[in-house]
Amino acid sequence: MAQRDVRIFGAGPAGASLAYMLKKETKWRIKVYETLQRPGMKPCGWAVPKEVEELVPIPPSAVLTTIRRVRVYLDGLLLYEFDVDGAWGYVVDKPKWLSHLLSGVPVEYRRRTPEFNAPQGSVRVIAVGHSYPKAPKERINAVQSWLRVSSWREVDTIEFWFDKNLVGYYWIFPHTSERVDVGVGGFKTFSELRGLLSSFIKRHPVLSSGEKINEKGASIIASGLERELLNPEPNTYVVGEAAGAVFPLTGEGIRPSIMTSRALANALQRGTSYVDEVDRMGLFFSMKVHRILLEILRKVKPEQRAQVLKTMKGEWVLDFALGKFTRETLRAMLLNAGPYSKALLSIFTSVLQR
Repeated sequence: MAQRDVRIFGAGPAGASLAYMLKKETKWRIKVYETLQRPGMKPCGWAVPKEVEELVPIPPSAVLTTIRRVRVYLDGLLLYEFDVDGAWGYVVDKPKWLSHLLSGVPVEYRRRTPEFNAPQGSVRVIAVGHSYPKAPKERINAVQSWLRVSSWREVDTIEFWFDKNLVGYYWIFPHTSERVDVGVGGFKTFSELRGLLSSFIKRHPVLSSGEKINEKGASIIASGLERELLNPEPNTYVVGEAAGAVFPLTGEGIRPSIMTSRALANALQRGTSYVDEVDRMGLFFSMKVHRILLEILRKVKPEQRAQVLKTMKGEWVLDFALGKFTRETLRAMLLNAGPYSKALLSIFTSVLQR
């Protein structure tokens, strides 16, 4: 059987996972181009839910810690705590994980390909994240620090800290008992976020005595998937954050990016429509709902933002954050929530009925 060239531009989660999914089939001749010196260099939280393993493997060597507990705080007070049987997910060594997925695939690092040129008749896949010139323009900023601490006792616990005055949140993801990733994302400038993160660290009883190893910032697309970007011309496909595959409300991008790669792999293997495969995964709907709620939260008063979190059941918050809902389950969530959350039903009506 004649091989067909597949050129993947970008070795992040979307590009690396697509290469992994296609490399087992001999009909594809794959090559990956990456502008950085190794994969996984973009700053982001390295925590992923266990559902990722339904898409691609995570080797034990790439797992920094297994997440068994999730805590959610609001204005400094514990709001929810979830203990999970088995694992909720993992904090991963992202460069090591992506290198594993790319094993056996030719990769050219430090290769800039602004025109995304590919041989005639080949499959061209754009997976360069928010640097793609045609990527959605609405962004949210994030800043993260890696701290060396004397002793972090609960390495199996990740924490999310919400502040009613910030449309965004802080996170704490432990890597080891002596190293912690802490960050903040929101609709603020990088300078403002650095100030907020510095204050958050200084107020924390353990983080305050930590030593900063590194600090980086990055922009994250906040508008959700854009259908028209996925397949802009024949044999050209856009996956991952370049197409907006980030949940707008949470900024989670690794898993939805890999989901778009799974959809494209299915389309190439089955001869089906890539856009239809993405639609079947429910990403358009769940991201639209995220986007609508994000717009609401940006407009309302801080006290109303806090009330939404307070009145939603804890287990629903996690499912909603991961986009694990349908029209029916979303309606049930809101009907059984508090008065303010119930009021959101009228705003969601147009989406729910489509």
